Amino acid sequence: MKKIFCLALTTLLCCAFVACSEKNDENPPQNPNENNGGNNNNNGGDGNNTGGNGENNNNENKNKCTIVYTSEDNQLLRFSSGAFNADVISHEYINGQGVIVFDAPITRVGYEAFADCSRLYTIKLPSTVTEIEDKAFINCSKLSSINIPSEVEKIGREAFYNCSKLETIKIPAAVISIGSNAFSQCTSLFRVYCLGSIPPETSYFSFSNNARLRRFYVPDSSVYLYRSEEGWRPYAGCILSIEDEGVKRDFSSITYTIDGETYSMVKVEGDLPPYYIMQTEIPVDAEVTIAGVYLGKLVRNNDDVLIKADFRDFRDELVVETGIDFRLPTPEEWQYAAQGGAASKHYTYSGSNDIDNVAWYYRNSEGKAHKVAQKQANELGLYDMSGNYAELCNDYPVDVWNVDGPAYGGNWSSDTEDCLPSSYVAGVVSGELIGTTGKEYKELNATKCDKKAIRLVVDAED
Repeated sequence: MKKIFCLALTTLLCCAFVACSEKNDENPPQNPNENNGGNNNNNGGDGNNTGGNGENNNNENKNKCTIVYTSEDNQLLRFSSGAFNADVISHEYINGQGVIVFDAPITRVGYEAFADCSRLYTIKLPSTVTEIEDKAFINCSKLSSINIPSEVEKIGREAFYNCSKLETIKIPAAVISIGSNAFSQCTSLFRVYCLGSIPPETSYFSFSNNARLRRFYVPDSSVYLYRSEEGWRPYAGCILSIEDEGVKRDFSSITYTIDGETYSMVKVEGDLPPYYIMQTEIPVDAEVTIAGVYLGKLVRNNDDVLIKADFRDFRDELVVETGIDFRLPTPEEWQYAAQGGAASKHYTYSGSNDIDNVAWYYRNSEGKAHKVAQKQANELGLYDMSGNYAELCNDYPVDVWNVDGPAYGGNWSSDTEDCLPSSYVAGVVSGELIGTTGKEYKELNATKCDKKAIRLVVDAED
């Protein structure tokens, strides 16, 4: 009986075991590796999702735009955030640089964007900028370096006015216009590179009041085009081929003729920056050739009145053809040369203590002007700086065509005390010209020249 019971129990347990095994085979346990793989797939999914977020981030970054700058004491600048076509999303100083981040590419640096940022040292604009508007950087007096992006087409009025630390500027080829006074009062500016073959439209005063500015470098094939373009004429004598950068010109060999007689330029050195000055004065009715360029008469209508347009035409033709920046002397330059410069012997008159040796004046002139260079020269070899014709100077050199300045040295009708190197007659700027008939001339921008002449100078490139 016990044997039968044990056999039955054993059979029952075997059936239970088989049933249990079959159930487990229908639902096998998951492979740990497959779980990790699942997790990896999930992670991969997460990675793919992250990758999707990365693409979005990249797109966002592509739409962002930055301006980078340096400033005094690493201080954040105060600027006009509304002067841009995008919103500022952050502004902080990082690793020695100010970084302004915009939410979209900026195409303009707007009106007074960085005006009066006197702590601004350097700034780098993004390549997307196409316009720098009026007064964008006016009075940034410590700004010494800025890139003008290659796509910029317009530079507005007074955009960089009084950026007195700027020394060099590159004007991209894309620029089509430069506003009035855009670079005025940039008193350290001495070199401008114009990269376009076509001159941008400019004002006469776009680069005014920059005493050090003596070089505009342009493409070689465009030199004459720049010099002859109306707005560039005040700077025509400073416009050179970029291939001539670093080449110093020697003006000592320049000659000129007055009514067929040949004279030269004399170098003046000493207390002032060196310059060359003509040996003689040029009467307004004389036939003149300078540096091989025939110019005819300074006043071509024979009325003894020199108007600003006469002098502008005369000078511009000369400068455009020669590329030499001829101009009227300042009063300081004229007086220094008349006194003999560094070779001065401190004579009473220019070249002698005896006025009759050096000057035509009221006692010996017989009531008329005389041919130039007939009297004794002064210590520098300059003629007629006392008497004969009083000589026009430019006391407002911002305007290279100014004819309203004082006339120095006395003339053929002057008394002795009016023929000193320091003697002058002030330019009158209102009223009628005395002694003119047949035409109405106002004194402003006109000067009567029966007793006046001009003598041109050129800055030495030492």
